[in-house]
Amino acid sequence: MLSLLALPAFSTAQNLTGIWKGYFVQGFGALKQQYKYEVQIKEEPDKALKGVTYSYKDVTFYGKASLQGIFMDKTANVLIRENKMLEVKTLDGSGACAMTCYLTWRKEGKEEFLEGTYTSESVADKSPCGSGKVYLKRSPESDFYKEDFLVNGKQNAKPGMKIKPGAEANLMPNDNARLQNSSKKTTPPVTPKKPVDSALVIVPRNKTTDSLKVQPPVVMAPPVRQVPVPPILKQRESKTEKTLLVHSPEITVKLYDNGEIDNDTVTVYHNNEAVLFKKRLAYEPLVVNIHATPQDRVHELVMVADNLGTVPPNTALMVITCGDKRYELSLSSDLKKNAKIVIQYEP
Repeated sequence: MLSLLALPAFSTAQNLTGIWKGYFVQGFGALKQQYKYEVQIKEEPDKALKGVTYSYKDVTFYGKASLQGIFMDKTANVLIRENKMLEVKTLDGSGACAMTCYLTWRKEGKEEFLEGTYTSESVADKSPCGSGKVYLKRSPESDFYKEDFLVNGKQNAKPGMKIKPGAEANLMPNDNARLQNSSKKTTPPVTPKKPVDSALVIVPRNKTTDSLKVQPPVVMAPPVRQVPVPPILKQRESKTEKTLLVHSPEITVKLYDNGEIDNDTVTVYHNNEAVLFKKRLAYEPLVVNIHATPQDRVHELVMVADNLGTVPPNTALMVITCGDKRYELSLSSDLKKNAKIVIQYEP
């Protein structure tokens, strides 16, 4: 009974107040980009979170936003939402998107981590900006300055706060600032601009002569990253069971055991990347979601048998849904042969 009573006291004793540093990853394949990320948090008695976030990538951009959130200490889940842009400096004058982070707190020895995923949306039109993963670790020092709420125990964040010496490379002054610096030895104080609601993931925008006008994002089309073929796909034959032509970019793939539940276990590769690893087939589906683009049209799914179950071979029912189309495919694989499905996207 004493040990049971001690568990809640241990969980609620954890406090997230402090500095958390790391990075977040945006995009996949050839579009994958990594940004440095710092979060300074003050935890309130009711587990509500307040603070600021810093986001920066070499000299491309620097941004600072205020945050609100909550720490669900019983489950160790953390929700952080960037709600207002305090500063933003970009190389190309592009716009920004608001991030919402879904994190989990964990501790290994003396080190603490916040890890999870994020989604983001355009401040201008609320359209999706992308999603990715977040990795943060508690740190005693900031790459910038500690906010007043960490130093004095109260929040009094100042828009326009100077960056810590040594991190100046993260800031890119605009052209007007450069002209002022070249023509005068001293620069008069600049009145801080009204904060703009946005966040730190910078979305490229088309430039116009009117700096106040927000333009739609520029769609980049770099080549699709080629992933090396895993050894297991080289060692076994991959037989193409079916090739499908689809016209909707959102594709949902569900895998069921095809028949008696006999502990069949499979690994599924999507374009040579494992998206399901040693998963048991059952009546409840294993789900893979695919987003196709004009630059990434061909999607190969390979089912690899990790065992043969109690009734060989390893069989599965694959249900593919794309728009108003539905396809049901019976797949079979063993320790010598894989089952492959090719999905060709045509906009």
